[in-house]
Amino acid sequence: MKIHTVALVAALCFSSQAFAEVSLTTGAGYANMAKELAKAFSATSGNKVTENCGGNISQMMAQIANGNGANVVISDEGTLKSLKTPVQLTDIHSLGNTPLVFIWKKGLNLKGVSDLGTDKVKQFAYPDPKAAIYGRAAQQYLDNLGPNTVTKDKVMKIASVPQVTAYVIKGEVDAGFVKGHEGDKNVQQFLAFLQSEQAKKILMKHGIQ
Repeated sequence: MKIHTVALVAALCFSSQAFAEVSLTTGAGYANMAKELAKAFSATSGNKVTENCGGNISQMMAQIANGNGANVVISDEGTLKSLKTPVQLTDIHSLGNTPLVFIWKKGLNLKGVSDLGTDKVKQFAYPDPKAAIYGRAAQQYLDNLGPNTVTKDKVMKIASVPQVTAYVIKGEVDAGFVKGHEGDKNVQQFLAFLQSEQAKKILMKHGIQ
C-alpha cells in the first residue's frame, strides 16, 4: 500500500580534485540499486565507477567534506537540502519517486495501514529517522495520523529498511514501514546514463517510479 513518496535525486558534488572516473556514494537504503546502476554503466561505457555505498548519508557527506573524493551522491532531495554540510552540490538530477510501503507478516489479516492503531498490530517497526531516509518519511506519516493514534509501546525503530523487512519476515514484529565535476566527461556520461531506458529499468526494479 503506497502511502508516501520520496523524491530520489542524483547530486553532483563540487571538488577541487581531478578524477578520471565516477566516484559514487549513497546510503544503505539505496546501496544495492546504486551498485547495480554502477555495474550497468561500466558494462555499457567501459568506464570504471568507484563505489562507497551503504552507510548513513550524513556520515557519507561528512566523508566527502573531508576529501574522500566522491563526486556523485544518490539520495532523496529533502535529506540533501536539510543536511548541514559544507559540501557544495553543483547540480541535481531527478531520478523519480519511490513509495514508502506498509508491510505485515504472513498470516496476519490486515486491511492496510488503517489497522496500525488497532489491537491487530501489537508491534511494528520502521527505520530510525535519524539514520534512514524512509525512517523520516515514516515518522512524517505517523505524525500526520495525529496524536495517540499509535502508542509508543508499539513502536520499534530499527537501523535500516532491510532490517525492518527481515524483522517482519521472521515474525519478530507484526508490521513495518520500508522503502563539482561539471566538466568531467565521465561524470556527465554517468548522469546521462541515469536518464537512459536501461537505468530506468533498474530504478523501477528497485521501486523508483
